[in-house]
Amino acid sequence: MTVDGKIYRVFTCPRCNYTGYREVSNRDEDCACNLCTARISHTPEMKYVDSVEDALQVMQMIVLRAQRRSKPELRLGLGVKRRVLNMVADLSDLNHGRGVSIDRVLQECRDAGINLQKAQNFLEQLEEEGLIMDMDGTLRAVEEDDEW
Repeated sequence: MTVDGKIYRVFTCPRCNYTGYREVSNRDEDCACNLCTARISHTPEMKYVDSVEDALQVMQMIVLRAQRRSKPELRLGLGVKRRVLNMVADLSDLNHGRGVSIDRVLQECRDAGINLQKAQNFLEQLEEEGLIMDMDGTLRAVEEDDEW
């Protein structure tokens, strides 16, 4: 117990994987996850600190450690095809809606670690599906209100 009586539990929620902290009166007290409100009970992996600042530092360490352990492919979240489509849309937006060259999209894919042959195949599929347009080597994502 601390001098002012505050103790903070730093935890990773077993249900939603959120890393956070909560003030508790003792280690045996349950608390709720800040994100999904799941019940959080004491486990040996949990850390306890006596200030919000310390809780934030411990949270950062836990998150960084988890990121180092996980594989990059797991952190990406989106499928490769969706990522390629998002790249076309984002790069086109950055170019004030004028589209983006295929070479620029492929460079972005290369930088993101996406196999170039796979990226080219997905670009062809996206065009066949009507999700992007290729106008003489300039790609543009098709929006719902676009008329051609």
